[in-house]
Amino acid sequence: MSLLARVRYIQNSVGRHARRTVYLRHLERVFPEKDSDWHHSTIHEYWKRLESGLLGLYLASRFYARFLEEKVQWENREVLDRALMSGRGVVLPAPHFRDERAMHILLAIAGYSMHVISSSYDDAPLNVRRARLEISQKWHHAGFPSESPRWLYRALDAGDVIQIAPTAYAGPKGFWLRSFGVPVLATSTPYRLHRATGCCLVLAYNHVLPGFRYRMEFEPFEPTGDIDTDAQGVFDSLESFA
Repeated sequence: MSLLARVRYIQNSVGRHARRTVYLRHLERVFPEKDSDWHHSTIHEYWKRLESGLLGLYLASRFYARFLEEKVQWENREVLDRALMSGRGVVLPAPHFRDERAMHILLAIAGYSMHVISSSYDDAPLNVRRARLEISQKWHHAGFPSESPRWLYRALDAGDVIQIAPTAYAGPKGFWLRSFGVPVLATSTPYRLHRATGCCLVLAYNHVLPGFRYRMEFEPFEPTGDIDTDAQGVFDSLESFA
């Protein structure tokens, strides 16, 4: 099966058409001032980006060290490097914008000691599991929400980097905040980790450029220690970026 055919298969498996109506309703609720053409165009562009990201994930199985020189641009990389110099470890909130999956793979290839909180994809088709999980595990450690969280503290104690999506499923310890003017159930994990360990938080984005090239961008974030304040601050920064 060709790479493009695999991407199409994944799209169908997640119920692309069934979700379209739900996504349109969300856009209408969040952006009521926009017309129907804008809502539909936004969804169309979203699916194009999703296809590109999924194809890029399959291509990630072919990444190698020299790939970084040819395909990756860095923006504010010193922000991440300075945070690591603290020795307290770094939590990297990388939202589901652009291509967050390729990010932790590329960072691991670049020499960073990486970990990522990941779904186990137990119910996913085998090719989806391989693309989303096994390729990552080739380069770095992937931990699952069902595991004991002790590994998170060990990783930070070792001065490593943990990538987590603040926009991911919040779980039972999630709490409500506002994003784009509407309520969002957000995970508290990055902020609980900071309060417990003093680790650094660095916002991260991975832009997809033409030709399956990438530009990784890093932004400092100064947590206050108050979980509600910090989570809202992260989402305000993500909203501004989006």
